[in-house]
Parts: sequence; structure tokens; C-alpha cells
Amino acid sequence: MSLVLRLLCGTLFLFCTSPAWAEQDVIRIGVLTDLSGGMAEAAGSGSVEAAEMATEDAAHFTTRPVTVISADYQSRKDLAEHISEDWLKRQNIDLVVDVPNPAIAARLQELFRDQGKILLSSTPRRPENALCGGNSIFWLYDRETLTTNLIRGLLAEHKQRWFILGGDTPYSMTVTSAVKDLLQKNGGEIAGEAYLGQRMSGLAAIVNQLKDAKADIAFLAFERPDILFLLHHWPQPVDKNTPPLAFGTLHLSDVDDLKDQPLPPFYVATSFYWNQNPASRAFADRFAQRNHGVMPSAIHASVYSAVYHYLQSVSALGGKNTDLVLAHMKAHPLDDGFFLGSPIRKDGIVLHRVHLLLSKSLEERQGPFDFFQLVRTLNLPELATPTEIPCPAAGTP
Repeated sequence: MSLVLRLLCGTLFLFCTSPAWAEQDVIRIGVLTDLSGGMAEAAGSGSVEAAEMATEDAAHFTTRPVTVISADYQSRKDLAEHISEDWLKRQNIDLVVDVPNPAIAARLQELFRDQGKILLSSTPRRPENALCGGNSIFWLYDRETLTTNLIRGLLAEHKQRWFILGGDTPYSMTVTSAVKDLLQKNGGEIAGEAYLGQRMSGLAAIVNQLKDAKADIAFLAFERPDILFLLHHWPQPVDKNTPPLAFGTLHLSDVDDLKDQPLPPFYVATSFYWNQNPASRAFADRFAQRNHGVMPSAIHASVYSAVYHYLQSVSALGGKNTDLVLAHMKAHPLDDGFFLGSPIRKDGIVLHRVHLLLSKSLEERQGPFDFFQLVRTLNLPELATPTEIPCPAAGTP
């Protein structure tokens, strides 16, 4: 159906029926995201804008009409599954993107494989039951991979003496053990350790221990909510003798919430920062104009990248066959400016460079969202990547 006819149908409320060939030609993309919960700022409506931008940018190489719809899964696995079933079985959606929740992405994998459609997830952690031969690709690194590369990058920056600040949660204990092991294997040194009690009690005393330890880095072995709590409650005024902090990663919106608070310098690792190169800055400027002045997160960039790469493959093949499109996507590195050259592994992991970022002081910032300076980029040959699932070759029983 032509654009003019579609407008007439919508404006005059006519009962218009598209020819079967035209309906089959339409590419339908669903953005399944968190519009109302804890990931709404890092994903949410920004992910919808990113998907729309990708379809607009792809217009110069594809002649197929593209429709983008979105839905809020409200942090509920059952609702995410219900929406996906409706999209796949009744609305004939070809592709679903975003899903920034690993538990929900894990639940949806089998559904997409059974329905022969594609899921390109921006979850920050690959589900443990990722399927070989499935139709899912995971566009961002898990937090364990980012943490490992953060440590490697800081050791390369001659940050040898580490103070580890942990807690009594299973996650914190696991991370603490992994950090110690990595430091031991890579020539690092433990300058000290301390553990916070329930409700993060004892922080002021531990900060004094940090200063006395003469450490190069203070590593916070906590999950994102606890890291945010610690940063919001960091003892003031900030002492210049406190070593820089380091932790896996935070969303850009998290750092924005801390923008007026004096903090020790801190390092994070990410596969995308809006100001990492000219292409990312150009994308971010366009995105911010459509997103109330807010720069894109790594999730927003990954949604754009995923949609753009999918549309490139559909255009190159001249069709939407799921198996052929997935094979084409995995056979060609990304070509979107900021994830340029990232390959897709056979087990559905996109392998990105990792950027080591250092926070800027309040005085160093030159504008809104100018939170970090790029310290080092770890390229693929030197990266620690997620353990590959040993998927059998095609045709192997």
C-alpha cells in the first residue's frame, strides 16, 4: 500500500485492504522494552527512538517499507511472553529488539526459535541457557566480561595495588574471588580488603582504610543498586588521598543522577560511550534532539546497531528468511560507525571493543553528559570475551 493510500485510509477511516504481496513485503519490528521500571531511562522510549533512527538511516539502501511498534513488559516475564506470542503469531512481527533483562530474554529464546523469528537482545547478560542454533543474538557484553576487561585495562595503565571493598552477598563474594584470581594471574597486588555490613554500615571507617592502604585502585565488588547507594552516601568532603574507584559499569542515566555530587575519580568499562569517536558523537547529537536532550546509553546504541544490521542483511538477501538472514548477519561484521567491525560469534554473542573510561571532575566537564574521558580501548585480540558455547557445526547431529 502506498504512503498516500495509507494516509488516506487513516485520515478518512476508509476500509482499505493491502494487496497480499505488499503485506508480505513490509518489515515489522517490535521494540520490547521497559517503559516504566528500573531500566526505563537506560532503555525505554530511547530504545524506540533508536530503532526508528535505524530504519530511517537504512532507507538509502532498502526499498521495503518498515513498521516499528513497541510495548512495555513492565518487568514481568509472563507479560513479555504474552506480548511476544501476540506479535509473532498474530501480528507477524519479523524481528524483536531490546529486551534489556536477562531473565526475560532467557524465557523468550525458545519461543523465537519455535516461531522462526529473530530476537536481538540488549540484555547486559547472556542467559545461561543460551541456545545453540537458536534465533537470538546478544548485542551487549555481560557485566562479568566488562569487569574482567576493566581489570585488564587498569593493570595495563599500571594500576597494580588494589583495595577490594565487598559485602556478604553471594554476588559480591563471587566477584571478589574472581578479581583476586585475575589480579594474581596478571601481576596485580592486593593492598587491602574490607567488607561492609548490612545496609552498608561502616563506610566512613573503610574509606579511612583506603587512604592508609596506599592503593592505586579501590574496587567496589557490588551490584549496580549497591554501587549507586555507596556513591550517593560517599563521605564528604572527598579527600584527595582517596584512590580512584573502579566497578563493572553504570548506565549513563545513573551517572547523570550523580552529576552534581563530588566523588573520587572512578573508572568504568563499556562497549559504547556517546563521545568515543566522531561517529558516536554525530549519532548522539541526532538522538538527543529526539530524546529531550538526553544522550544515548549503550543499550540505545545497541538497539540502533541491531536494527541497522538486520536491515542491511534483509536488503542484501532480498528477503526475510530467518535462517538466511541470521547466517548473513553472522557472516558480516557490524558497519554502523560506533560498533564498526564487531563480529557476531556463532553462539550469538557480538564481540565489541571495550573502552576504559575515567570520570571527569565537575570542573573538567564541558557540557551536559560530558562525564568521562577515554583512557584506553581494548581491541579484540587483547580482549577477554565470554566463554563460547560449543555449538556443533551445521549438519552435525
